[in-house]
Amino acid sequence: MATSCFASPLLARDSIEGQRLLNNGTPSLAQNDQLSDWAESMAARLKRFWPGDKSIADHSGAGSEPTLVPSADSYDLDDANLRAQGHEAALQRRFSPLAAIGLGFSITNSWVGYLSNFGQNLIYGGPQVVVFGLLVATAVQWIITLGLSEVASAFPSAGGQYHFAYILAPTKHKRFAAFVVGWMTLLGWWIVTCSGMSLCAVSIAGIVNFWQVTTPAFEPLHYEADQIAACPLFLSPKLIPKFTQATLFFSVTGFFIVFCMLLGLKKQTQPNSFITQSGLGTSGWSPGTAWVLGIGNALYAYGGTDGAIHIAEEIPRPGKNIPLAMNLTMFIGFVTAFPMSLAIMYGIRDIDAVLQSSLPSAEVFYQISQSKGITTFMMSW
Repeated sequence: MATSCFASPLLARDSIEGQRLLNNGTPSLAQNDQLSDWAESMAARLKRFWPGDKSIADHSGAGSEPTLVPSADSYDLDDANLRAQGHEAALQRRFSPLAAIGLGFSITNSWVGYLSNFGQNLIYGGPQVVVFGLLVATAVQWIITLGLSEVASAFPSAGGQYHFAYILAPTKHKRFAAFVVGWMTLLGWWIVTCSGMSLCAVSIAGIVNFWQVTTPAFEPLHYEADQIAACPLFLSPKLIPKFTQATLFFSVTGFFIVFCMLLGLKKQTQPNSFITQSGLGTSGWSPGTAWVLGIGNALYAYGGTDGAIHIAEEIPRPGKNIPLAMNLTMFIGFVTAFPMSLAIMYGIRDIDAVLQSSLPSAEVFYQISQSKGITTFMMSW
């Protein structure tokens, strides 16, 4: 019925109940009362969720069912979906599917994220954990992403996880569940944002140290990087969709440039046994514990894959486009981060030098290219 247009649990519940009563054959007096209550409930909900100037088309042909027909633009159903969840649309739908993918990947940026912390996995278990830990982390995060995509397709809302928790939790625990999940989500985004700003500052400091420039007074300021990153949001909010598309283009282009340069400049290649060899970790943890820690560390490459959820009210057809953006973010992340991890592990020459470096990615690039200028160029992406 028309309830499928809204993906509303309330309407779906009434529809199922009414169908059950109708399928029971000739109704009794009690069932007649139930049918009457059901019809009134459906009418009241439809009146609330669908504006009065929209028509309900009743196709009287065999097997046909009534459907809601928007009389204005294609956004009517999207707005009606929000009304079915209990609030009105308040934002313009400026994002295209490509812009949503750009937003998701500009937050995740998997290959850059993994270059920033793979050195810790080298400590945990050597190249084996760097490469295969990322594979396990990909599987884990993609399962989570698929689950979130399913819920987001049914209840597209900028609130995201806390809204899902409120809708799906038992009535008795709705408020508490939404409160806890909301604060966990907020803390998670704070941590991801701070880590991104710290990464920018650490990278700048690492490149300065890589060139052995003595600057005692040099101290990167995290809040300055934060202000630079937030500028587009306040100075030109209408251009944010184009900005996210540009960041997607530059990141993927940067990956291809860096990846091809690593393959073209390397003078030697490590054997396959070097990648699969166990016991190269120096952390002191047992192999099992080190592996678990390595997987957790590799998950940083996919931090923020749910970013597209939070623009569900700014994109047309969010029930389709948000899951698409989330899963393509995961796909692009994997096909960039995994080949990069293979390139640096097959090209590395001296693990100890990488572990002692203040910026392991720069040290690996230098070992492969043997040029500080080329290394700095690759690090600039």
